[in-house]
Amino acid sequence: MFDSKEKFADWLILGTVEMAKGAFNPDEAWSADHWLNSLGMVTLLYGPAEKSLLSTEGGLLKPKLPKEIDLVQETIDFKLWE
Repeated sequence: MFDSKEKFADWLILGTVEMAKGAFNPDEAWSADHWLNSLGMVTLLYGPAEKSLLSTEGGLLKPKLPKEIDLVQETIDFKLWE
């Protein structure tokens, strides 16, 4: 961990430095290790973007709708039983 700055950074951020090096500059292209590192980078970068597009209100994951649609739905009054 204290051998070099790179190893300390890798230890500090849970192996992300080595994963990035294996994904973008692999020792063996198209190897299983390269595929796993690439998948890890995609998951790392795409995960926060996907979570920001989903709503967890009500306990289930539902896509967030634009505010315009919500305003239209609030103004419609359904009186089916009167």
